[in-house]
Amino acid sequence: MTVELADAGESCELTLTHQRLPLDLAPRYSGGWDQIAQKLAEFSEQRSGRAEDFRMQLEFAAPVSKLYEQFATQQGVRNWWTIFCKMQERVGGQASFRFPSSGFHAVVKILKLDPSNCVEWEVTDSKHPESSGFVDLNDWIGTRIRFDLSEIPGGRSRLRFTHAGLRLKECLGVCTSAWSFFLNDSLRGLLETGSGKPHTKG
Repeated sequence: MTVELADAGESCELTLTHQRLPLDLAPRYSGGWDQIAQKLAEFSEQRSGRAEDFRMQLEFAAPVSKLYEQFATQQGVRNWWTIFCKMQERVGGQASFRFPSSGFHAVVKILKLDPSNCVEWEVTDSKHPESSGFVDLNDWIGTRIRFDLSEIPGGRSRLRFTHAGLRLKECLGVCTSAWSFFLNDSLRGLLETGSGKPHTKG
């Protein structure tokens, strides 16, 4: 087994190679190593003073170019997050996301569009419904949402998702559950079976 570390700007990329592993055991070990890598990332972030950020790392059986489209285009977002999306598909452009039946909405400024590498947004307006019971209904404002992408062998792709500042917010429990559903269930279904589960209720 070998572990390689590479500088990735503000972060570090870890590549773990487990050689001579029987093919029938590969899926089981792959899942285990993914969990260990996630725990290592969480520990590292806490030690580096970035524990306020909510992070997820996921792998998909889809090329990185296809994964990028789901965050960089209006139709892409409509396929997995909410069909009530309007987006100016350019750096500096604005995107709005509405969830009418729940009463939540968010507006972001697009900060970065680096094809097959990264998409980053800054939340400029947002509001939870009053029925949420939150004291601060606008707590997403000023947070950043980032999708870091990388290609991995076998035509697969890796997503490192960050919602910067979310762990300090009142909505943490609800929002982490929502992100987990939309990224690990809806987006995964879209990429791997062709069927996502975006918000559709008006």
